[in-house]
Amino acid sequence: MKILCPIDFTPVSLNGLQYAVMLSNKLKAKLHIINVYNFGDLTGSASFMEQEIREKLKEKMAQVLTGIAPLIHEDNLPVTNIFFGSAELEILDYVNQNEIDFLVISTEGKKNLENFIFGSTSKTVVEHLKIPVIVVPKTTTNHSINKIVLAIDSDEILNDSFLESPKQLAIAFDTKIDIVHIVKSNDNPLPFDPFVMEYLKDILGEVYVEEGGNILQTLNKFTEEKKYDLVIMLKQSHNFLHRLFFESKAIKEIGIARSPLLITNYDA
Repeated sequence: MKILCPIDFTPVSLNGLQYAVMLSNKLKAKLHIINVYNFGDLTGSASFMEQEIREKLKEKMAQVLTGIAPLIHEDNLPVTNIFFGSAELEILDYVNQNEIDFLVISTEGKKNLENFIFGSTSKTVVEHLKIPVIVVPKTTTNHSINKIVLAIDSDEILNDSFLESPKQLAIAFDTKIDIVHIVKSNDNPLPFDPFVMEYLKDILGEVYVEEGGNILQTLNKFTEEKKYDLVIMLKQSHNFLHRLFFESKAIKEIGIARSPLLITNYDA
């Protein structure tokens, strides 16, 4: 298994990196750390600085490795790379060429998450990637996973492929996966496809049905009150979790406060 964590050397991205290190240790996965610098930000007259910038980036990466060394298992040293060009293209290419299983990416919070979903770089990455993406907000201080919840809607589930990565995490962290379905008063009383519970089997925890006029605000309040360490959301066309991530009106309401998000792709 391989985990990719892009960083830009800011404290926010380094917090996400600590989370990625924790995941790689638990899953016994090889951690890949990359930085992408866009020389397009330099004017032609400043292009002579390219070699100097390359050397400084190498120094920064070395400092990062020194900082996380105490957290890394000695037999599982990370792979590091520095690229120059378009961040979204480099990330997508790296994922495909290196058969990455998880992408871990950082966010500063509500405003930055809005940019994360709709900004030119990360929107492209999330839309095109088929692998699970874990979004780590800067407020995350608990680099562990003790409580997991899967937010799901009423769509019929035709296969359990989207549950593979959540199952891996639940088993690795020796925990259960709760399910929450947020309904409005006029919704179908059947909360979700019951086969989901069969798919989860031994790792199924509690099942909740929460009623609220605003699905996203209710979900956000529920996950915060229950203090979940990881919220799993399904990226699929035509369901409410797809709209959560790809409608600007909805994303402004989620408020991504403190819980990391696992965005997992579902292909029916």
